[in-house]
Amino acid sequence: MLPSRTLLSFDVLLLFALPGILLVIGVAGHRYRTSRDAMDRSLLLASLLLVLVQGAYFAYFTAGITQQLWQGGRGFCFSANDVLHVGMIGWLGCLVASVGRHLRDHE
Repeated sequence: MLPSRTLLSFDVLLLFALPGILLVIGVAGHRYRTSRDAMDRSLLLASLLLVLVQGAYFAYFTAGITQQLWQGGRGFCFSANDVLHVGMIGWLGCLVASVGRHLRDHE
C-alpha cells in the first residue's frame, strides 16, 4: 500500500469523526432538554464549540486568507492549520473548565 495524502488529511479524519460528533450533540441535546442536567449542558456546549472551531478552520481555508497575509513572502504566515490549532487549544481549555468540573468517579 502506498501512502495517500488525501487519506491522511484532516478533512478525511473529520469526515469519519462527524457522525460521532453529531451523535454527541443529539444525545446531549435530548438529555439536556429532558433532565436539565449540568453535565449534559456542558457536553452539548463543548460539542457545539468543537463544530464552531472546525467551521472556522474550513472558512479560513476556503477564503484563502493565508495567501493574502503571506503576500509572496513579504507578510507573515498564519495558515488554516494555525487557526485550527489555536481554536483547539481554546476548545480544550473550555472543555476542561466546563465538563471537567462535572466529572466524578463511580464507586
